[in-house]
Amino acid sequence: MLLTGLILCCSGIAKSNPPGEIGQNQWIISFQPGINRIFTEFTPSLSFLENEFSHDPTFSFDLALSHTLGKHWETGANLTLSKLKGSSELPDFSAFGNHAAFLSLYQAPVNYETESKSLYAFIRYYFREFISLSKNNIRIDPFVEMGIGGNQFKTQLNYDEVPAGEDSPNIFKKGQGYNPLPGSSAQYTTGAGTLINFKHNWNLFLSFNLDLINSDVMDAVHNYTSKGDRNHAKTLITRLKVGVTVPLSNPVQQSNYYMPWAPGR
Repeated sequence: MLLTGLILCCSGIAKSNPPGEIGQNQWIISFQPGINRIFTEFTPSLSFLENEFSHDPTFSFDLALSHTLGKHWETGANLTLSKLKGSSELPDFSAFGNHAAFLSLYQAPVNYETESKSLYAFIRYYFREFISLSKNNIRIDPFVEMGIGGNQFKTQLNYDEVPAGEDSPNIFKKGQGYNPLPGSSAQYTTGAGTLINFKHNWNLFLSFNLDLINSDVMDAVHNYTSKGDRNHAKTLITRLKVGVTVPLSNPVQQSNYYMPWAPGR
């Protein structure tokens, strides 16, 4: 529903503001496929935890609707759909003996799979001013960004093979089956990247982001201290995105300024 709503919103803007009518303050839609993986987990005291899994890089997809402000700024909303995966040959979790699902574990290979969707507002700063550009030139516009929003996920941990005497490989699940409520946490993101502006009505988008999720269950396993208490760890996810941005309107034809993703003049 979030993805459909954002697409409909973009369509409405494009119809109500055909190219050339908005001027310098410009609406843009971005499509950004990418790769993400869990990097690490850390406690509120900034103690980094040893990874309990070998985390795999998996695909993600971002859809963003944004608006430019002045000569350096862009603000908007970003929807991310992603999967996270990982495995462990010999499970040795801090949750063992502390969480109801981990009171008894077989010493056998396990894997987790998490489906996540997040929606956050972001603000982006470009180091170069939005100045005029020849149609025959290619321009590189580096930026930094930060954002805040929410993340909803469902996850499960399974044995690679069904253990002897068991009916299912599942160890723990959240957001499905007997535990239908998905996980929900705050998300904070920061990143850096660049737009490569071409003379046509599209631009190449490159960025590297760090997503901080206020949850330690993105890998389907809770984290505990040596005393058996929850340590309320956070999850840090790395994300590399490569995509395109398409303007929904032309910049204003005045002064000597342009937006970096606008059609060449």
